[in-house]
Amino acid sequence: MIMEVEVKALIEDQDMVPEIRRKISDLGGKYVDSQTQKNFYYHRPDKDSLLKLSQRFQQVNEISDVLEKAQSISLRLRKIDDNECLLVAKIALDEDGAANGVSRIEVEKNLEFESIEELDEIFQDLGLSVQSKWSRKRDTYKLRGATVTIDYNAGYGYVCEVEKVVSADLDQEKIENELRTILHDLGLEEIDGERLNRMFHHYNQNWEDYYGSERVFRIG
Repeated sequence: MIMEVEVKALIEDQDMVPEIRRKISDLGGKYVDSQTQKNFYYHRPDKDSLLKLSQRFQQVNEISDVLEKAQSISLRLRKIDDNECLLVAKIALDEDGAANGVSRIEVEKNLEFESIEELDEIFQDLGLSVQSKWSRKRDTYKLRGATVTIDYNAGYGYVCEVEKVVSADLDQEKIENELRTILHDLGLEEIDGERLNRMFHHYNQNWEDYYGSERVFRIG
């Protein structure tokens, strides 16, 4: 089984961003690419909606067993630049949250749709309900075997994520500490999980005020 392990830092002073990019380069990191994203988050589907979704999309049917057994699911549609839309399922099989947890199973499936808005209408017709819609610009780097991203998220502002996708039988705590060391070497501190959850809740309640904009809020 493959797990996504990631840590995040909120960059509240945007003047730090050029310095962080320089540090990535100085530490031997390499620039990969830049992209724009739309991410539509959905509330966890009930059994009836999941069945309808599985019948409509073979790609969902392939992972329906995992979705049913999950302790927590963060289900999303993702549109990257002009590419076809992806279904992204971030899954926690224990008490750790799927939306903001450090270690999660991540599954991506290409749904072969160009328009995320049209796909969203289909999802809602099948009984899913939108939790929130997110927009961001992302720059991606590789550093010490990890993926480092610098995002500008509507609502959150600048966020740095350091991530590895690894086998679930590896020492998760050791990997998390390696990722935190990278954050530290970039001059950043991991955001507190409780604060991140408060921010996530605020955005979900007010996403229409931020989606597609450069507006930012701050919650301590």
